[in-house]
Amino acid sequence: MRAGHAGCQFGRTGPPASLSSIVSCHTMLPDLDFDVGETDPVRKLILLALCIAREDGATAVAFGPPQLDGSSTLLRYEDEGAWHEFPPFPAPMPSVATELERMAGISQVTREGILDRTVAGARMRWRVAATAPGAEYLLTPLPV
Repeated sequence: MRAGHAGCQFGRTGPPASLSSIVSCHTMLPDLDFDVGETDPVRKLILLALCIAREDGATAVAFGPPQLDGSSTLLRYEDEGAWHEFPPFPAPMPSVATELERMAGISQVTREGILDRTVAGARMRWRVAATAPGAEYLLTPLPV
């Protein structure tokens, strides 16, 4: 996100400049200080990732699959045709999957939904699709 933009607002001097900032923020999970209108730390982290991805022009975001030990969730995003990986979310994939499904209203029949949120006055819409049970969730931005 760029300084001065009305997207995600952070409780420090400036917002992160790119999705890679999640790397430094993810270890502060209980202490994240930004207002996305949520108190649940998994929901906060999901919204932070999507807000930054939207600001950076990501064409897709993937949550999952889970790490082999089940303790964390992988995060990748696509930018200009290349996929980039970041350190895993410090939350187990079942927790992330449950929140994504709840937030997007994923249908058990189609395994798809729409995550539509306004964060700090900026609307975000993402198509959320479960690629396979227990695998990964692929999110693509939709026009607002």
